[in-house]
Amino acid sequence: MCSFFVSAQTKNITSSEIRWKAYKTLKAESMSHDGTVKLKSGNLTFNGNELTGGNFIINMNTIDAEDMNENPKQKKVLGKSPEKRRFL
Repeated sequence: MCSFFVSAQTKNITSSEIRWKAYKTLKAESMSHDGTVKLKSGNLTFNGNELTGGNFIINMNTIDAEDMNENPKQKKVLGKSPEKRRFL
C-alpha cells in the first residue's frame, strides 16, 4: 500500500521519493518493514485546482528498507541485489 500527498507545487523528480510500509501476514508493527523508493518520472494533471489524473514511473532499483539499515537480513527483505531484481 502506498499513499501520496499531492499539492499544486513544482517538485524536483530526481529528489522526490515515496515512503512505503509492508507487513507480513498480520498487520502488526513488529512484523513490518518500511523505507523509501525514488521516482524516475511522472506527471499530474489538473483541471483548475482539481487533480484529475497523473502517473509515475518508480525506480524499483532504489528501494530501501530503512528500518533494516546496517542489518545483515536487509538482503532477505529486499531480495536480490538491485541489478538482479525483477519487479512486474
